[in-house]
Amino acid sequence: MKRGLHGSIKKTRRLRPRSGCWPIGQRFMDFCSRFTSPFRQGTRTVETAAQLYVRGLLQAETKNMERMEEVIPEADHQALQHLLSESAWSERAVLDQVAQEANRLLGTRR
Repeated sequence: MKRGLHGSIKKTRRLRPRSGCWPIGQRFMDFCSRFTSPFRQGTRTVETAAQLYVRGLLQAETKNMERMEEVIPEADHQALQHLLSESAWSERAVLDQVAQEANRLLGTRR
């Protein structure tokens, strides 16, 4: 149980993966860990919030912060909202990293 924004108690759901899904999830989180540097600014970091946000996008049926918080128990919808609206992280650096990964994996064919 978790207290909501207005003090009400809400249930949190823990989803159990189907047999064999953990390796896929771990591989995905390993992949995501290569994208951490754009989420660090000096001594401040929003790496954890970014990882929780991606997990929420994948697991929540409705893609809003409060639903993500329900399926990702360690997430906080206000922290997720702050990540998207207020945090200083480099969108360009994320896109550059995606381009580098795509080029590495797909290469150029002539």
